[in-house]
Amino acid sequence: MFITAPFMYPYHEAPIDLNRWTQEGLKSLMNEFTSIQVGVLGGPTATLIEALHGWLSILFSFNSDKLYQIVYLLLLPFLKPCKIIDRILLNKYKSSHRLAAMFYFYGKKEKIFSPDCGQ
Repeated sequence: MFITAPFMYPYHEAPIDLNRWTQEGLKSLMNEFTSIQVGVLGGPTATLIEALHGWLSILFSFNSDKLYQIVYLLLLPFLKPCKIIDRILLNKYKSSHRLAAMFYFYGKKEKIFSPDCGQ
């Protein structure tokens, strides 16, 4: 099982945004699985960039959804590359989970064999 879950990642509508989990919350949610690795997927820089990206898009949209989408797309090439800071540096910090954008859980479920199945 490999799953990602948002923590401080801004609201996203694909398809809808219903839940947030901490690293410990994600581990708890996956308690039926043996954890292989759990960690930060999008670190503190991703959180900062996503919030700034959304904020600038709202500010310069002048209350127009169409303009919001245009501004958002125009800002992508300038802001998204900054997230590399997480991959090369901040995701390695022990405290990066405190401001993580997303977490991942990689685990496995033990096979259960039933005598009724002929196995």
